[in-house]
Amino acid sequence: MAVEENPEQEFAPQKKKAASDDDKRRKKLAPGGLLKAVMRPGAGDSTPSDGDQVQFHCTIRTLDGVVVESTRTEVGGG
Repeated sequence: MAVEENPEQEFAPQKKKAASDDDKRRKKLAPGGLLKAVMRPGAGDSTPSDGDQVQFHCTIRTLDGVVVESTRTEVGGG
């Protein structure tokens, strides 16, 4: 299964949740814990099969929003 990426397609973030929702999630976060968010869900119904190669990106930020690590910068993305 091949995944085509459109480099001309600009990333448009989803509408942000109310700050109070984010604050509630952060207050429940234990020290050393993680928050997970899907920023842009995949399109279509296809899923990878055994043996398929997949690519995903991950960005690690502090609670203040400072980027600590990003797979996009490792592969030359922005």
